[in-house]
Amino acid sequence: MIGASMPRLEDNALLRGAARFVDDIKPEGCLHVAFLRSPMASARITSIDVSAAAQAPGVVAVFAAADLEGSCAPMSARMTTPGLISPDRPILAGDRVRFVGEAMAAVVARSRYEAEDAAELIVAELDPLPAVSTLDAAMAEGAPLVHDSVPGNRYITVHRA
Repeated sequence: MIGASMPRLEDNALLRGAARFVDDIKPEGCLHVAFLRSPMASARITSIDVSAAAQAPGVVAVFAAADLEGSCAPMSARMTTPGLISPDRPILAGDRVRFVGEAMAAVVARSRYEAEDAAELIVAELDPLPAVSTLDAAMAEGAPLVHDSVPGNRYITVHRA
């Protein structure tokens, strides 16, 4: 069958608007989560106020990094690549964000829309820090470190023969 067209079984349902997607599946009691994400590439988090979000309609719970201490370990990328430095990453940023889109708070609600609306009520104060946005900038002498535990922003050095 190499080079031959294969019949597509899903086209009929797609063309009639009858296809079922993951977002169409609504299990009973399903909750939804939305995140407040950093608009900055590098910043110190000075405060996060989730009080308005916690009072929003449909909200079941709101979490910031402090709420997860002791109950959620940081995410680890344990790889077997020799020489790779792989810093742990917090589930939610607590003191500093390191990239645009890093999650700072989470809202759990009865619907996707309630979760997203409540996340917009969270107030985060950030103090911008110097950031690196290109590989050349990250590798430059004296560049701001993305992770303090990674000298020179070199997560791995590979020598090829």
